[in-house]
Amino acid sequence: MKNILIILLALFLVMLGLSWLINRNKVTSPVILTITLANENKAEINIFPEEAIQTVTTNQGDTERAIALTHFLKPFINDESWTTLNFISSDNAQLTIGREELDSLYLSMVTKNGESFLRLIIPTDDFHQRWLKYITQIDLK
Repeated sequence: MKNILIILLALFLVMLGLSWLINRNKVTSPVILTITLANENKAEINIFPEEAIQTVTTNQGDTERAIALTHFLKPFINDESWTTLNFISSDNAQLTIGREELDSLYLSMVTKNGESFLRLIIPTDDFHQRWLKYITQIDLK
């Protein structure tokens, strides 16, 4: 009886190890941003690449560490079918911006109270009225 328990335990450990080996590459990171074009084409962003971060200076002289939005929109830049960007936050706030402002839009990763979220930064907006926090989705229309 003792030998059977040892054999079963060994088989269980072998199966657990094999399961881990098979599934170790299937673990995905959480999606931090979803970009959609005409409710069809969709891109999910799950990393905020450190190498793309740059220092952005606002009109008031403040500096922010952010990534140009064009970095995330690479698959959609050459598609001329969209003219506006609709930013949607996790608290259901929305902001629509025209494509002509695309080169002055940045996303920053902010960590507050142990939580990380994306924030839209528009350096030319002097009073930060169009800066939007908790961005989870961008719809290109």
